This record gives sequence, structure tokens and C-alpha cells, in this order.
Amino acid sequence: MSEGHIDGTPCPFCGMPAQRKELTPRADGYLYLCQTCGGSYSIGMSALARAMDGDFPPGLLADVRDAIAGGNVPRVARIATDWHPLDIVDGQDNGLGFGQNTRRSDVDPVDRLDRQISN
Repeated sequence: MSEGHIDGTPCPFCGMPAQRKELTPRADGYLYLCQTCGGSYSIGMSALARAMDGDFPPGLLADVRDAIAGGNVPRVARIATDWHPLDIVDGQDNGLGFGQNTRRSDVDPVDRLDRQISN
């Protein structure tokens, strides 16, 4: 996948159609937009692999959806054997998806997440 490319893919949490953009290697993972889950969230590669197999903690889907409903972009990661769900890395962008976030800045959401996650 080329940087900045948007893929159509199933949501790793609910299985419904979603879109995703790859984050830079230093940020690890993807930014997903799932209308069923209510908006955007970020997920690391290790967490993504487990989630795609249905192996994630009970209640994580509800927690992700609650964070999104609260206007946040949650980050779900897995470090070693520990889940690190719901670090808040950004705010939702008024439904603009992967385009410019005109409410908060002129910076692309993936670029902003890359900087925040890698710091």
C-alpha cells in the first residue's frame, strides 16, 4: 500500500466495511474510519493482527465506540502481551474522514497522528 492510499477493508472490531490509511512506520499501524463504530480510530499492527482473529478483550469494542462518541480518536495498541487500549491521540473531525480536518487544523489527520504517536 502506498503512503496516503485509502483501502476499503473490514473493520477489525465489528467486521463491517471500513476505510483505512497506513500510518508511517514509526507510528505503527493504521487509521481506520468505520461508520458502524461511529468514526475514526488508530490501531497498531500487533493489536490489528489479534483483533482480526477476534482475539481482543471483552468490552474493547464498546470502549472504542464510547471514545469515538465522545469526540476522540482512540489508539489501540498491544505491547508484548499487554493491551493498551484507548490512548486518546486526536479528536474526531466532524465526519470529514480522511480529508483535511478544518475544525482543528489544516494538517492531514494521518500526519497529525503519526507525529503524536511517535513522540
